[in-house]
Amino acid sequence: MFSILQTFVALCLFRARPQDLPTSNALLWMAAMLAVISGVQDLSRPLASVILALVQIALVAALVQGMLRLRNFPDRATQTLTALFGANAVLNLLSLPVISWLREVGETDPTPQFFALLLVGWILAVTATILRESLEVSRGAAIGLSIGLSLVVLMLTLPLVAWLVPAA
Repeated sequence: MFSILQTFVALCLFRARPQDLPTSNALLWMAAMLAVISGVQDLSRPLASVILALVQIALVAALVQGMLRLRNFPDRATQTLTALFGANAVLNLLSLPVISWLREVGETDPTPQFFALLLVGWILAVTATILRESLEVSRGAAIGLSIGLSLVVLMLTLPLVAWLVPAA
């Protein structure tokens, strides 16, 4: 188990590839659950946060499986999704102090906003690296797919956020 966690961290440091993970449905489900749990950022609304995290995981899974099928690599889905979800869980945990800092200072200090932007860039870069390996596309295409994936998930989940967390 420790070696799997090391691989998730290594993915975030660009020192591992999705194919370094075993092909295991049990590991995929564990990584997905870790991503959901670590993705619950708003403890004041835990049910809404869990629902949102589950929907985001489902969307990523569906979209990535679609990309893999288009490239004729459907057999890479388990390792690719395990890598994405495991790396996402690690990066979600690393983002907790920055999110807490942002909530604490609000918009009065641009420093935590800068660090949040760096984290977003890191998440996009890790996602792009995993997609590049799995889809066998160029670095530029992988970056575009990473940004596109994030934007599609964001656009599809924004109405859910508005419904789950009505404006005060």
